[in-house]
Amino acid sequence: MKYEEFDQQIREMIPQPSAAITDALYRMGVEALEDRPQDLLIAFEFISRYFSVDVLQGVYEICLLYTSD
Repeated sequence: MKYEEFDQQIREMIPQPSAAITDALYRMGVEALEDRPQDLLIAFEFISRYFSVDVLQGVYEICLLYTSD
């Protein structure tokens, strides 16, 4: 999956996306998930389906803690 597609899907799903967080998540998907950043999108889709947008935004933001160098 190319970054542009990942970024677009994040922007459609997350209420207040951040370029820094999206970039870090994409890198994590490429490096740690063996070039499968779409797996992160699947996880966010699950969260958006079963939890409030506040929870979705919070999970997205907390990911920065685990992706920062």
